[in-house]
Amino acid sequence: GVIEAEDTAVLRMTAGDTLAFASDAGMPGVSDPGQVLVDAARAAGIARGEPDGRFRPYDPVTREECVALLYRFAGSPAQAVYGLPFSDAGSVSAWARPAMQWAYQGGILYGNAEGTCTPLAPVSRAESAALLLRLARALGLS
Repeated sequence: GVIEAEDTAVLRMTAGDTLAFASDAGMPGVSDPGQVLVDAARAAGIARGEPDGRFRPYDPVTREECVALLYRFAGSPAQAVYGLPFSDAGSVSAWARPAMQWAYQGGILYGNAEGTCTPLAPVSRAESAALLLRLARALGLS
């Protein structure tokens, strides 16, 4: 699966921030390049971490967390409020619902053949890549 530090690194590179990413790894006093990514994602308002301030850069990312990162990366755009068509839509966390609705309405999130979106399951690298590709297309970056 994908870990939080990887998702934030990919988002920075998608935004054309590869030079900052490459130079951050050698910053004095920074012992963990993952911490640099966490700090940059927090500063940009993309990653928020846990309510108690902790950030879990090496923990698996759930589908709803991945979509929320993409949503904030895109500037948290407004969207019409519609229900999600997935049979497990009720398991989407309240904080992730606007992001999931935006991603579905924007053609970024499709769900699976069973008619579910499994928001609390870890997102695979392939799923994360597909979401990022659809986001890049939606933003005119590809």
